[in-house]
Amino acid sequence: MKKKLSFLCALLLLTASVTMGQNYQFPYNGQFEYWTSTGSNDAVPKGWQSFNTAQCELFIGCNSAKTNHSNRVDGHDGGYGLEIYCKFVSFLGLSTSIPANGAVSTGRMRVASMTASDDSNYMYTRRTGNSSNPAACYAFSGCPDSLSFWAKFNMSDTANVASLKIHLHTDRDYQDVPSHTETTAQTGKIANRICHFKCNRQSNTWQKYSFDIKYYQSNTTSVIPN
Repeated sequence: MKKKLSFLCALLLLTASVTMGQNYQFPYNGQFEYWTSTGSNDAVPKGWQSFNTAQCELFIGCNSAKTNHSNRVDGHDGGYGLEIYCKFVSFLGLSTSIPANGAVSTGRMRVASMTASDDSNYMYTRRTGNSSNPAACYAFSGCPDSLSFWAKFNMSDTANVASLKIHLHTDRDYQDVPSHTETTAQTGKIANRICHFKCNRQSNTWQKYSFDIKYYQSNTTSVIPN
């Protein structure tokens, strides 16, 4: 799961109960019930990845690039939700800060460029790992027909959108780069969905979104959502 706003600062709140059609659930922490800390500030949901665990390959500023971009908040139903926010990052030798979009995924984040739209920045499934770079993936078996979630999204410019992506793929280290679309053919792709939604500043309330999942292969023996 990923939010990408093409270098724009935003606030996205994803609540508990990220579900898929036919009552499929994410294998672990799909309702954000488990966190790395009990406080609301700078908390990260267990099993999910963001900047704090990113594979950073920048020559400068890796420590500042790996700061947290999420908090724990109360969800619409009294459960927990995930707040993702933009953060301005200062790099050594630069006179200005760079805005980094909030993002979270079940896969690992790779940061190799200070330009958000650069294809060297991407989320990817990491099936194996070690103590310094652990695995980041969810094994999943099933054929969901839709994706549903609750979100509250606020932004100064209401013309901009937030995005959520789901990829179902075979047992391989799959990548999602900024230029990929729903029609992009990738080795191992089984199904995906890119969901865009706008901020509703007038109501400022939780809203439910549902999207059909688009299938490209019939073999779903071994799939992993990223």
